[in-house]
Amino acid sequence: MTGETRLITLTAGQARFDVRPDPDRPFVVVAGDTRVTALGTLFDVRRLGAGARVILVEGRVEVRDENQPGARWDLAPGQQLETAARQPHVAATDLASAASWTAGRLTFEETPIGVAVAEMNRYTRRPIELRVGDLSAVRVSGVFDAGDIDGFVAALRDLYDLEVSRSEDGRVVLTASYENNPTADLG
Repeated sequence: MTGETRLITLTAGQARFDVRPDPDRPFVVVAGDTRVTALGTLFDVRRLGAGARVILVEGRVEVRDENQPGARWDLAPGQQLETAARQPHVAATDLASAASWTAGRLTFEETPIGVAVAEMNRYTRRPIELRVGDLSAVRVSGVFDAGDIDGFVAALRDLYDLEVSRSEDGRVVLTASYENNPTADLG
């Protein structure tokens, strides 16, 4: 903190910021090459490689990307931006789902299984490993407690006829039953 700015550098993970307005000292979050400036607002920033995903809950933020000189986005409540995307653009987001992590819940709406597994793995020391081929792109919906790997795996196993095993290092390994039985029909 200085007399001119309030600055936070997010090196990894995700954080929620609830910022009081102070026009004389803007609040700035730097996540990789992404710079988010807030003037009294509530927003989330998740580090994604050299970029970030920014979700605005209330107020107003300005987002810039150092890799795209001159590029600037203003977000309105209920909007998100992923600067790590090949072509960043502002999009609407479901705030209840996007903010569920702050209450220890993870909400998936038509989320590819591979993406849902990666999100669940952020909350456990026993990560899930997918060995399901094309099934990782199949979309899943549901609400799970963050860290409830057993409940999440049980739901996937029941819905998609998956085999569950454990590797020597403690990983939960999911394989498609048809990989063990090539004549199985996934419909």
